[in-house]
Amino acid sequence: MHRLLADERFELMCLITNVYGPNSLSTVHAVPELLLRAQADALGVPLVTVELESPELQDYEAAMRACATRMRAEGIDAFGFGDLDHSGTRHHRIALCDSAGLDLVTPLEDLTATECADAYLASGIQSVVVVVNAAVLGEDALGVTIDRKFVAGLPAGCDPCGEFGEFHSFAWSSPDYRRPIDFVRHSVEHVQHAIGTESGPSEFAYWRLNLR
Repeated sequence: MHRLLADERFELMCLITNVYGPNSLSTVHAVPELLLRAQADALGVPLVTVELESPELQDYEAAMRACATRMRAEGIDAFGFGDLDHSGTRHHRIALCDSAGLDLVTPLEDLTATECADAYLASGIQSVVVVVNAAVLGEDALGVTIDRKFVAGLPAGCDPCGEFGEFHSFAWSSPDYRRPIDFVRHSVEHVQHAIGTESGPSEFAYWRLNLR
């Protein structure tokens, strides 16, 4: 998003994210919708939520295809995703966009993981770790600021951008925000989900920091 906003070819019209449950939490991250909307408000754009039945993402594809079709009918020309090339998700993104007649924009795809991490660390964006794959990182990583010390301390084989789900973050401050996001570190929990992958559902265990 930071790169898209700096590119005069594009106009950011809205943010889109998946939520689930009666409390409307973001999938995997479980960030409350209140904080998601605070991020969108800080950017000065609307937030579009796409409701899923559960955090396991089984209905993700159908829900996102319906959203893409609706967005195209409302005048949106392209979807932007923050995937790096080595994540291997491009063909999924192309299929989603092609189904609705949308262009695919991937502003980070030309970067290696190291280049992307360095660009992030130089950007002025401030984030904290909210979810970690328990097979890669421990509970002590939750709530840590993503800075050079954090990246340098990642275990061998861990992508410095968390591109394969090793860690997820919440961006509370950015040069693109009109104001920082107030949040509270609420509680920590250990969760397990069967996340849909190309080869079928796979079990993942996470440590998660709940925010309020």
